[in-house]
Amino acid sequence: MSRILKMAIYAGRHCLEKGGVRRPDGIITGTGKGNLTDTERFLKNALEFRETALNPTPFILSTYNAVGGALALSTGTTTYNQTFVHGGSSLESALQDAQMRLQRSSSRQTILLGSFDEITEDYYSIREKLHY
Repeated sequence: MSRILKMAIYAGRHCLEKGGVRRPDGIITGTGKGNLTDTERFLKNALEFRETALNPTPFILSTYNAVGGALALSTGTTTYNQTFVHGGSSLESALQDAQMRLQRSSSRQTILLGSFDEITEDYYSIREKLHY
């Protein structure tokens, strides 16, 4: 499990505990880049093993919704779970979604809302090679 995923699970669980919430009514996250460490690990394995005999775990953990899924599994949440991937506006999209859900609901709801991104050395190296 990557560092970003561990941090997200801890932070989410900590927020819920501090708020006295056992299980939120929804989990909404936003990310611009996602879990780059796991994505890079999967791609490096694909090259190393020539796309044969690959371990699927790094791919599964590299998806944008891995954080929301891990939080849902760790809290037992089976309700609304959404991840926004809109680059620089992903947090705003997540906030807007949470606001609309809370305004539409006639009952009290708790929503775990967060944003995450991960930048790696390889990311900077690639951007430098592209003169970006």
